[in-house]
Amino acid sequence: MLSNLGRELQVIELAQDLIDQKIDSSYLNFLLGRSYFYEKERDKALKYLERALEMDRENIEAENLLDKLKS
Repeated sequence: MLSNLGRELQVIELAQDLIDQKIDSSYLNFLLGRSYFYEKERDKALKYLERALEMDRENIEAENLLDKLKS
């Protein structure tokens, strides 16, 4: 929901807090990657999108955005 409102920095902060608490998932990493993509932080976006795909090879959203970044 925050991302839909353009509040990517809040998404990043909340997601990082969850990861720091050892709560991690493919979707959470996708959200981080997408938020960093929107914030024009390409290297961080790549890192989290790749991590999302390592956790779940069928995360099509992460795969599509990763392909877009690499092209």
